Amino acid sequence: MKKFFMMAVMTVLTITASAQVEKGMRYGITFTGTMSKYSELPNTENTFGYGGGFILEYNFTPNVYLGSGLEFGLRGTKAKKLEFGGQPVIPDGSLKSYNLIIPVNIGGRVNLSDNVALFGQVGPYASFAIKKAELQLLDISTIKGESFDWGFNGKIGVEFSQIQLFGGYELGMKEVWIWPENSKNRSFVFGVGYTF
Repeated sequence: MKKFFMMAVMTVLTITASAQVEKGMRYGITFTGTMSKYSELPNTENTFGYGGGFILEYNFTPNVYLGSGLEFGLRGTKAKKLEFGGQPVIPDGSLKSYNLIIPVNIGGRVNLSDNVALFGQVGPYASFAIKKAELQLLDISTIKGESFDWGFNGKIGVEFSQIQLFGGYELGMKEVWIWPENSKNRSFVFGVGYTF
């Protein structure tokens, strides 16, 4: 995964130098949680987060582009108190990580008028945790998240001249923490962007 992350970084740096690149800023909110291999994890729920970063779009044609960038975002889940035999095992708390995320997507646009277009993009992403998720299990041990994550993401939205409104979904493919079951990130993302 480190190789994939470095390849994603090199892709972003390479396309930034091109004249066919549109640059911009993006900000949004996330509803993030986890899912396990077999079922929903007990005593966990989605948590609210936020994120933002830079947009980089390399235009192959006016309607087909490579969508990338560098984003900061919160990922993870919220754990509710879990008891075993009448004794608390997990306290209330959050398994949140603060991540740098690099998507590498193929996108398309459909023009509705001179200044309005629908767009969509899909592809893989790589993520590196600046601050890993941790949750203390009383005084026994600590649940710790992974530093690297990767998965697939997609976005759909509408462009009004230089302003973008979008919604998206991220599905993590790597197990990011391993208790009580192996689990992966998943997030709904909604936001606004502005291209220069």
